[in-house]
Amino acid sequence: MNLIKLFSAACLFTLAICSNPIHARQQLDRVVAIVNNDVISYSELDKYISLVVSDLGAQAANLPPREELELQVLERLIAEKVQLQLAREYGIDTDSFAVTEAVQEIARQQGTTIEGLKKEIEAQGTSFNDFRELIRTQMTIQTLQAREIGPDITVAKHEIESFLNSAAGQDQSGNEYKLGHILLPIPDAPTAEVLKKSVGEAEQLIADLKAGKDFAKTAMTKSAGKHALNGGDLGWRKSAEIPSLFANYVPSMQVGDLIGPIRTSGAMHIIKLLDKREGQQQQQTEMRVSQIVIAPSNTTSSSEAKSIIDGLYTQLKEGTDFNVVAEKNSHDKRSANKGGDVGWVTPDLVADSFAQQITKLREGEYSEPFWCDESWMIVKVSGKRTQGPNDDAARSKAVEILTMRKGNEAIEAWSKRIRDEAQVEILLSAKK
Repeated sequence: MNLIKLFSAACLFTLAICSNPIHARQQLDRVVAIVNNDVISYSELDKYISLVVSDLGAQAANLPPREELELQVLERLIAEKVQLQLAREYGIDTDSFAVTEAVQEIARQQGTTIEGLKKEIEAQGTSFNDFRELIRTQMTIQTLQAREIGPDITVAKHEIESFLNSAAGQDQSGNEYKLGHILLPIPDAPTAEVLKKSVGEAEQLIADLKAGKDFAKTAMTKSAGKHALNGGDLGWRKSAEIPSLFANYVPSMQVGDLIGPIRTSGAMHIIKLLDKREGQQQQQTEMRVSQIVIAPSNTTSSSEAKSIIDGLYTQLKEGTDFNVVAEKNSHDKRSANKGGDVGWVTPDLVADSFAQQITKLREGEYSEPFWCDESWMIVKVSGKRTQGPNDDAARSKAVEILTMRKGNEAIEAWSKRIRDEAQVEILLSAKK
């Protein structure tokens, strides 16, 4: 997500999409939804819509009617509110130090400083505190999801073999696909009558799309998927990175093709191939990497975690063996049990900040402490090799892809479940 773009033009939002600004201001304190014991005000909804609109950029010209957009954005706010309530129950929060580290990383990626980032955001009419609060919210929800979902995500050997033997696993072309996705919710166990009606509505929607109805606008209005407010755009993905549900369809699709409805438990899906670009098989530089991970927790703040990792870095500089330090101290027990070893990896399969560290290290070197994936880390590169695809690399990539797929699917199912279990009253009325 481009957070600079996300916050741009915020002060112009009212003029851009509100036909009656005076009326809008009068509505700012109105309660539009009750979520368990919390409320969502019209001002919260208005602010969130402004972020969505500015993040869409040129696509904002094709937005659905304001009242339809409000209902779609409100659903996202409700889901977010439910998750933040659960995080509060568990005592999960993101301290200011961690937020500052994340903002520094964003500034670095934008090629500027925190002060430069602040000036740019405020010049666009958005409070820097609002910017930081959005970062805090995202990080808190990520921590909650990791707690709820992470421990249950495992990849079995037979799943790796199955993937490697699949069309996606065998595809070394490097082709990339840009997919559009519409998710239409249905009951988990619909009656025959409900299912027939749902299928009919989905088929009519597909017919409308084939007749020329705008896909992005339809996704913003109709889809319950997490990418709905981005017009259903899933972005560019290689064959192996396509959600497993669609993996068998996409490679044979032509640009503009629509497939659906594809039924799963609790939903029907429509996909469109928005674009495709040819790739080239390239040799990759693989690195044998070890890591030391110190993660903040309910009892350890980010600043305390930073002090711990700094102490371990001092031990390394004084000559203590990296594997020993990792085994005794790293919070990632899976790698700690192997002296911190995470095996052979390629930069495209790890987080950007992690990749930036390992690519600049020579064999035998370790990094300074850095912030990555809500933890403090030190990484070491013990070996490098440049070659085409091989069994170790293919298996490592398969594990990464399957873990990501399972995690995304588990998060979607979990988010839907806790949303359904929440007591929600929507007070916002709109024409449909």
